[in-house]
Amino acid sequence: MRHHQVQFHCYADDSQLFLSTKPTTPLPPTSLISCLQDIRSWMSMNLLKLNSNKTEVMLIGSKSTLFKHHHRCMKTLKEMDHLQSSGFGRPRPRHGLHLFHWFAHDYVKFNIKGEMVTVRNPKKNVFGFHRFFDNIEEHDGQCNQLLPDQDLPYYEVGNLNKPGSENLPDYVSENHTVHNDDSNIDRIIISLQSDLVLDRIYVTQHDHRRGAFDPQRTYRISKGLISIIRNLELDELLEKTGYS
Repeated sequence: MRHHQVQFHCYADDSQLFLSTKPTTPLPPTSLISCLQDIRSWMSMNLLKLNSNKTEVMLIGSKSTLFKHHHRCMKTLKEMDHLQSSGFGRPRPRHGLHLFHWFAHDYVKFNIKGEMVTVRNPKKNVFGFHRFFDNIEEHDGQCNQLLPDQDLPYYEVGNLNKPGSENLPDYVSENHTVHNDDSNIDRIIISLQSDLVLDRIYVTQHDHRRGAFDPQRTYRISKGLISIIRNLELDELLEKTGYS
């Protein structure tokens, strides 16, 4: 580990690695990746296994540095197991998976160029769509700009209290309790080009106690995952993601 300029502390059943980098260093640092690869190889040769499921990373820095790295590190959900492990839309009474199924099946389609396009303009506020303005706010000393800056507008859907949301299918809102609980915290946010071609898709959840969206529970959605969802019935989606 010292060969990679990585410091460490070893305990009976745990180890911690430490290293410092410049704010402009890409994450994860190359030295850390190389170090972990060497550790994995050494453990394999000695009939041991590095438990990736229990390996965690903590990034420490100034508020401005952490804010910049948040968008670089945002995870893109590309496969069903990514969606399942993200925890989005679970457990009951959350509605995010139902909303996501409707979105993939009924709100977007693929044109002859393979681009995703919307079937209705979100500017019309149908289905409860409305503009999403990503204002920088601070809660508990943390910056909460959710998404990267860009020139294209963002639109949000999923708030079951918004006008137009009554046009969503009943299965999306069937668990809505109308109370201030988890039955209305899930959202889909899209950025849109002028010809209704989708640019980016995100899923996130609203923390009603703080009155803000949770950056740590915000994920970008790949075109491939949309295609996968389009081939699943709602019951199949709920079963594959462990919804209960």
